[in-house]
Amino acid sequence: MDGRRAGRAPAGRRRGPHSRQPVSPLSGVRVLVTRPAQQAGALCDLIESAGGHCLRQPLFSIESAADPAALRPAMTRAEDADWLIFTSANAVEQAWAVAPDWRPRGGLAAIGQATAAALRDQSCLADDREVILPESDFRSEGLLALPAMHDLDGQHVALVTGEGGRGALAEAILARGGQVERLAVYRRLPCPVASDRMLALLGEADIAVLTSGESVSRLVQLSPPGMDGQLRQLQLVVPSNRVLKMALDFGFEHRPLLPEKVNNESILAVLIRWAEQGFR
Repeated sequence: MDGRRAGRAPAGRRRGPHSRQPVSPLSGVRVLVTRPAQQAGALCDLIESAGGHCLRQPLFSIESAADPAALRPAMTRAEDADWLIFTSANAVEQAWAVAPDWRPRGGLAAIGQATAAALRDQSCLADDREVILPESDFRSEGLLALPAMHDLDGQHVALVTGEGGRGALAEAILARGGQVERLAVYRRLPCPVASDRMLALLGEADIAVLTSGESVSRLVQLSPPGMDGQLRQLQLVVPSNRVLKMALDFGFEHRPLLPEKVNNESILAVLIRWAEQGFR
């Protein structure tokens, strides 16, 4: 730990024996938030309401598919799919951006709560349409553990997602007998970040929120020459054990923190717990 971090008082504690009001739980904590710009606001609002300071630097931007017209035949076929699995709120938003009159009739499944909420907000879907999602494990593994996903033999499953990704969900569906049609309705494009900007961010940040393995890789890629040591001292918050292992493989010295769930409230909670332990 460098001298700047070690010398600062732990967050969330009173400033002295005569103080009448407690310090906000994230007072003095500078959090690097790397989400795409359009998705960072709600988390930053929570962090700042808890007294923290957000350093906003998206590492990727969310863009529509390069050729939306080429997707429309597949989306027409997907209207009759047995299941439509949406991997993110971006997938929901961009699917209807590609085809505003899209009317899928099959079962709806979402990886996480934000994705399910985005589906329920779609005005073209009936208010009583059920959306299945994991109770707590908001990852592909959690969705695959649901009873409805156990036997997919002969079923047509439309996987509504972005370009790239691990492919583990599609492989698992195929292994269970399903027929997968992947609809890559958006792209995640790396944001250019100047070296002096990254230098300033690494000098200021106490902790960074990274919500994908790609974000960890991008952060390492953007690290200016000579800053590797400081980068690897940075405490990270990551979404899964897979990304945690990736960060350790990159040489980050502090074990990354895992929120209980991959949502804004759980990320805030893990930040507060870390701050109350004295910036460890």
